[in-house]
Amino acid sequence: MFCIMKKILIFTTPILSLVSSLFAGGNEYVTAEIYDSLRKQVLSLTPEQLGEYGNGPVFCVTMETGYPEAIATVVAVADGSASLYFSNGGGIIGTGEHSEGRAAALSVVDYSERFLKHTKSKKIFPLPRKGDKQNKADEPDGKNYAVLRKMTC
Repeated sequence: MFCIMKKILIFTTPILSLVSSLFAGGNEYVTAEIYDSLRKQVLSLTPEQLGEYGNGPVFCVTMETGYPEAIATVVAVADGSASLYFSNGGGIIGTGEHSEGRAAALSVVDYSERFLKHTKSKKIFPLPRKGDKQNKADEPDGKNYAVLRKMTC
């Protein structure tokens, strides 16, 4: 599983770097309607919507990075769904339909449980600021956890 995650990270890093170089930056993000809709959908996901997949310690992991020009959002769900989408409206949805994408999503969800004790519970998730990374892990008991850390873009 670690090998698959490593491959996914190696693959997505250049894509995220490309996103950073493609879009003109400003002081505030202007987000596309489709991005806002997808983000709202994932942030309001409940374990009940996932049925049997919502019973684990973590049922969804959302990772957002605020690049100077756009936000990149990566989502991994306990049912194997995986997506990558950008605040300008672009993205890759349905990666979990492929065996390697599904395995990587399940691995991320499973692995994230180990880090919950190092995070703070949070219920509101604003867009990340430019240069920040925001991670969210959802537990079936309704707790939401997030870690913010500064990163260089």
